[in-house]
Amino acid sequence: MRATLDNLPDAAWRRRLVGSHSAAEYVDKSPYEIRRLVKLGLFPKPRRPNGRHWSWRLGQLADYSDAIFREPE
Repeated sequence: MRATLDNLPDAAWRRRLVGSHSAAEYVDKSPYEIRRLVKLGLFPKPRRPNGRHWSWRLGQLADYSDAIFREPE
């Protein structure tokens, strides 16, 4: 049986790597916006597993989206 995000333990889910398009979909932005925000230092730094492609841990994206989309108190 293949593991899905729904049945992964929290620690394993947060360590999972996703690419630019999946990261963009997760935070509701385009891949172009993400590249621009990374260059401006406003988005978590990507990992570069093979030097060319960018990837992020889901935990980084979850923390970013929580901080950005948090309701003002």
